Amino acid sequence: MAARILIIVPIARVMGSTHSDRLTTVLSAPAETERRATPLTRDFVVKAFVICLSFANLCFVNVWAEVTDRDLDFFKRYLLSWQELAAVTLDVLLLAVLLFIPVYLAAKSGNRKVIWIVKVCALAGLLYPLNILRKWVSPSVFPPFPVRIALAVVGVAAIILLVRKWGSKSIAVTYTVLTISSPLLPVVVAGAAWNIHTKHAEDRLPLAMIPQKAGAPRVLWFIFDEWDGALTFGRRPANFTLPHLDRFRSESFHADRAYTVSRETVISVPSLLTGKIFLDKQWKGTSELLLTYDPAKPPEPLTSERTIFSEVRAAGYNAAIAGNYLPYCRLFDVATCEWHGNPDFRPPEWEVPTTVGEHMVLAARRQVDQLPFSRRIGFLREIHENAGLRRRLLAVPYREIHEAAMRSIADPRLNLVFVHWDFPHPTARFEAAKDDFSDNPANTYLDNLKLVDRTVRDIRSALEQANLWDSSTILLTSDHPLRVNNWDSRMLAPPQAGEVTQTSEVPFLLKMAGQKEEFEYSRAMQTVVTKDLLLSIMRGELTRPEQVAAWLDRNPPRL
Repeated sequence: MAARILIIVPIARVMGSTHSDRLTTVLSAPAETERRATPLTRDFVVKAFVICLSFANLCFVNVWAEVTDRDLDFFKRYLLSWQELAAVTLDVLLLAVLLFIPVYLAAKSGNRKVIWIVKVCALAGLLYPLNILRKWVSPSVFPPFPVRIALAVVGVAAIILLVRKWGSKSIAVTYTVLTISSPLLPVVVAGAAWNIHTKHAEDRLPLAMIPQKAGAPRVLWFIFDEWDGALTFGRRPANFTLPHLDRFRSESFHADRAYTVSRETVISVPSLLTGKIFLDKQWKGTSELLLTYDPAKPPEPLTSERTIFSEVRAAGYNAAIAGNYLPYCRLFDVATCEWHGNPDFRPPEWEVPTTVGEHMVLAARRQVDQLPFSRRIGFLREIHENAGLRRRLLAVPYREIHEAAMRSIADPRLNLVFVHWDFPHPTARFEAAKDDFSDNPANTYLDNLKLVDRTVRDIRSALEQANLWDSSTILLTSDHPLRVNNWDSRMLAPPQAGEVTQTSEVPFLLKMAGQKEEFEYSRAMQTVVTKDLLLSIMRGELTRPEQVAAWLDRNPPRL
């Protein structure tokens, strides 16, 4: 938040009002005044470029906020790099040059019509950073397309009226605002450079593999983020099929009234891993999460808790992690680990190390996305889909975690494999009709459920090829249900699927080693007991689904 205040609030006016204010005089001259082309002073040229540079910097306000906000470094796989800083800075400079050229030519020509056009463009251009701020501060404020068209027409009419009636004053005010904002670029660049210089984060070194005897337990625990139990099974839309999930459910123990302790991943997942019901959280630096268990006591570091990973290791077994969102590899000691940052706090493209030139293209592409109606304009649609770059970036986190997961579940040396997928959590990045990732705005949560189904197919295939399906205990569950009120209804399901309403159940599908028949558990349960349940299975205390049901009856959550 401090970074946002730094960027948004003007801090000082650093430029004087000498004869070099000719920029204001030239651009605010009445449209009726005819001017002659005259040579421009160096002072005028410098000031004109500084004003363009100030405006260009405001056009990247959202990017600067992201790269300078250290509070969210906990969720980032890669911290800000010199390449990223150089790329954004060069993008700002390049945009400033592109803006300066027409301003310079208009001022030099003295043509009243050209100057009038520049006036209108200058004022209209301010709508762009304002639109960025609107979407950044209140992303949910996104009216329907007809309303946006009406607002755009009103805005253009207001700008033309402003230039015709109060051209001198409006341009003078614009000039003053951009002048006051001009020191922000060196300030944010210096702050970002200091961030790079002082902030570091490293993953923990992998633990040595402990040799395993034949018959050692194998437990695979898959968490699908924001996976809704009711929408997947009990209240599934008509003609919507999930064949691989249905097949898995028909061969597993399933609790249809399973509930989580929180609808926040950052609370729910640590509760699952420790078996304790946490109430609140705060992150500290890049490698620590403080959690409140008892409101009367100070928060406890997650790294000091007894987790399923530490207990599995103490029992002489090997554990592996592949996950998204939390910085698993900085928090836990395991034999193998792979993780991706949180896309809510850092766009997927910034989680992929690239060159300065590639980062420039990615940052510029993100800003093209901010243009009103950009995806409805053919030329800009070409930019969005150029070389499939956007689709590739959307798929990167999934494919990397998918590869790590498939590699781990087929490794007979690993006794516990924990995988936290970042879907079907909205927004939808998968297009079921094409069986591929896409940024199609028509994609919905149901498309992401299809990706869950496909992933379950891949899990089964990998285990069967490694001859490990029958000997593995597999749990499919979620950290919390779909939070309907968090998302636009258009993101959840197509209109023909009907209204999506809020429920509380999450899937809990447990296939015991060797299990072939379905076992339904009808009583309510809290998934926070999962850690103790899986440890009992690994100790050989539970081998059949009816024993799991009896264990759940005897072991309510620890308070």
